[in-house]
Amino acid sequence: MIREVLTLAHLQELDATEAAALLLVRQDMFDDESDDLVFTAWIDADPANGEAWARACQLWELTGDAPELQALRDAPPAVELRHSAPRRSVQRYAIAASIAVALVCGTTLLVRSPAGPVTPQLASADAPSVMLATAIGERRSFTLPDTSRVTLNTDTAIRVAFRPGGERRLELLHGQAAFAVFHDRTRPFVVAVGRQSVTALGTHFEVRAEPGLMRVVLVEGSVAVRAGRTNRPPSILKPGEALTARGDAEPEVTRADVDAVGDWQRGVVTFRDTPLSAAAVELDRYTPVQLVISDPKIAGYRVSGSFHTDDPARFARTLAELYPVRVVAAGSHRLEIVAATPPK
Repeated sequence: MIREVLTLAHLQELDATEAAALLLVRQDMFDDESDDLVFTAWIDADPANGEAWARACQLWELTGDAPELQALRDAPPAVELRHSAPRRSVQRYAIAASIAVALVCGTTLLVRSPAGPVTPQLASADAPSVMLATAIGERRSFTLPDTSRVTLNTDTAIRVAFRPGGERRLELLHGQAAFAVFHDRTRPFVVAVGRQSVTALGTHFEVRAEPGLMRVVLVEGSVAVRAGRTNRPPSILKPGEALTARGDAEPEVTRADVDAVGDWQRGVVTFRDTPLSAAAVELDRYTPVQLVISDPKIAGYRVSGSFHTDDPARFARTLAELYPVRVVAAGSHRLEIVAATPPK
């Protein structure tokens, strides 16, 4: 598809609300790495851009299936032009700006679709929450309405429900997320995992949620973690500490590998004398290709080192160089790690 090339200069010609709407439309229509680079530069250019983006994402959830947006998706593509935008491209920008007015201001949306007359669509400004999520192998960062940032690891879903002037609340449904929290003592920043919660005031931490388990790693600042039984007082973590909670059991506080928080955000996972069975389970989170180890002896081998999360085959080949094992492909999504010499 031939389409207009998006540049940071194009976005800066619009106000933050219009630019956020345009980015939403393009993300809905295209999968373009160059757009992602422009988006990152735009977010970093001004805190107001992050706030506009978060507001637009929240309301887009309610209006994403509106007929006007579908008409925009079906519109003829704009001609690509790298140095200046033709008038028909500006018209596409104007459509996105019209959507922005309805998305962010809650007014009546009037968009002239290519097929016919102007039609109204009312967009509510009272959206209670917005869902952010990643697919397997995907990582994404978002700027929240208060300019805090959240980075989602593979296969993660989080619900954001900020109350204007009140509590900043998020619910981690599953997966792993890192938070860099804007300091505001008057507005608690709360990450909930089921009945458990982590409350922070200006800090950097990570939360991981799995069935029956929550793990919190504090990189800097301070957090209060409520876990286990509801009548238990919160645990106050210090930088470099991790809290692991399993069901109603007493939470366990240990020293944390804070470097690992940054590793996965760079697409790397680091093992330090880790059982091979546990390393395989960790890597299985990131791709559809699953590493299978049936031999208990092989599962007990220890592995250390840093590995790319998107290349399990390379990890398996490295194991074959270090240990008496070989890799057997069993279908397109299964790699079995077995003894180098089959038993007689």
